Amino acid sequence: MEIPRKTVNDSKSQSHGPALRLNVRMASISLLLFMGLILGSCIEQIDFDTDRRGGFLVVDGRIHDGPGPYTLELSRTTGEGSPTRPVSGAVVSLNDGLGNREFYTETAEGVYQAPGIEVQGRRGGTYYIEIEIGGGIEYRSEPGTIPIYTATDSVYFETTTIEELSEAGILVDVEVVKVYADTEIPDADSTLYLRWDVHELYKYTEYDIPDPFNTPPPYCYVTQYPNPQKITQFSTEESEAGLLRGNELSTTRIDFSFYQRHYFNVVLSSTTKRAAEYWRQVDEAVNRSGTIFDVPPATVAGNIYSLNNTQDRVLGFFETAIIDTSRFFTLRSDMPIFIGDPCGSFARNRHYACSNCLELPNSTKEEPDYWLE
Repeated sequence: MEIPRKTVNDSKSQSHGPALRLNVRMASISLLLFMGLILGSCIEQIDFDTDRRGGFLVVDGRIHDGPGPYTLELSRTTGEGSPTRPVSGAVVSLNDGLGNREFYTETAEGVYQAPGIEVQGRRGGTYYIEIEIGGGIEYRSEPGTIPIYTATDSVYFETTTIEELSEAGILVDVEVVKVYADTEIPDADSTLYLRWDVHELYKYTEYDIPDPFNTPPPYCYVTQYPNPQKITQFSTEESEAGLLRGNELSTTRIDFSFYQRHYFNVVLSSTTKRAAEYWRQVDEAVNRSGTIFDVPPATVAGNIYSLNNTQDRVLGFFETAIIDTSRFFTLRSDMPIFIGDPCGSFARNRHYACSNCLELPNSTKEEPDYWLE
């Protein structure tokens, strides 16, 4: 698929080349960020006493219409404003509406994967999960059905200038990359509920220490989430089939991460009405603005519940969706400003991770399968 070019009035704005369409799962981190904010904004005092109760269970997972594995993450809240901690040793099963069951395997602390052999995601199929944790506590998700229809994206970007408030309280011009989608909405028999997520991946190379063998410097691949609080949704309840143009999905400040190839992954999810309502409430709770006289948001209820204790509150959502990913990359030459090597010999202020790129959040030495040199 080709990324269409967008004409803008700003002389610094540019567009760029081809995008690959692949069905991939995005490991979402935004849910946990949202929940921390939501819980902190409620009138009701929520008890985070982890010694007595262990905190609230947080579930983040989905099954889609592509091949497995299907990933699910389990964690518990540890305190208001504090990160959650992974939950290990749980017994988790994936079930379909036909009586088939497949168990997840824990691949890392709190991260579980179902291979998708006995239970495979298919459009129109119904699925739910069951969770058993030490002590016989059991949880189950409400059954959800993978939709039949989805939309088609054509994604593109532009570089432009926006104004931001500096630490000194002065408005300054900032160069950014904005990502957009033109989306073809089909004339379907049922209502479509669409959501877009964007995550980025770039290569970071450490300082090149001279040696007689000219050994290449180490490098990492770093994932970042440009706007974790931005939730972009669309429903055909509000509009007819046709072309949805110029849907702005993300804004990223241009910095050292654009020195080398920089990927943008736009994930389009066609999901259920229940999931769309959940994310609408999360968006309302997280991004609410107003005065102290506004009604504070209540804790957003997901679709996971306890079989043993109706008072046991569970956070998160198990989603059934069609997933389609559009991917493109930018080069340093696409940027309107000079970008220097953050670890180069002439770097004025060498970056803190130049001696160990694994210090960067969400960094890994493992090259993604779609990476092109």
